[in-house]
Amino acid sequence: MRSFKTGHELFDVISNLKTGSLITVLDESYSESLDFLNALLSNHKNLPVYVLTPHEVETPFEIIKIDVTKSLNDINLTVASVREKIKKGVIIHRYLPYILLKENENAFLRMLNYWSSKIADTELVEFFLLPQGTFMPFEKKLQAVTDGVIVIKVGKDEEGYQPTFSILRGSKPTYHFVEFPCFINKGQLLIKWGDRYRFRAPEKLDIPFEKPEKKKPARGELVANPYCI
Repeated sequence: MRSFKTGHELFDVISNLKTGSLITVLDESYSESLDFLNALLSNHKNLPVYVLTPHEVETPFEIIKIDVTKSLNDINLTVASVREKIKKGVIIHRYLPYILLKENENAFLRMLNYWSSKIADTELVEFFLLPQGTFMPFEKKLQAVTDGVIVIKVGKDEEGYQPTFSILRGSKPTYHFVEFPCFINKGQLLIKWGDRYRFRAPEKLDIPFEKPEKKKPARGELVANPYCI
């Protein structure tokens, strides 16, 4: 596996993602994750990016429609044909909630394990988008079987809404679990480093954040997220 470079200079300093990887991306509303990837990946002019989705979405990348009413075997064949066609680049899978509403989650996880072995030695990187907190048992299993995990949150403070991202797995050790404030301006992802929002990496990389203490997840029932589809 080689290092996967997104073209975003500062994110690539933080990240330790590799080619041949499957990566989970979580956010509560199921909208910030695609916006984040749109802005993050648009910097790499030579990186082909494809979005697999059952419906139209806002993205600068090529959309490939996927029929979620078909069987898992049919979906597997569709995804395999996309991989064969593009050979290298990024595939964004934005259809998981539709699959999970009708298919057995363990069957889909078995397919993911198979996909992981199929792309391990390729120049592909594949992101799987999921609404955080909606499919809790599956969410934990998805994080376990993928090679990286990115969590995007939107909090509220005195100044308004503040998006952050953290890489739970797939970052350099220094930045593990660190929440980075960020925002998107004119299609450009800007990440807060010190007192500035940046695209370029600063000359001095002394991390201005402290690692948060690890908290045990609260037990609770499955949360119904009205934004998941």
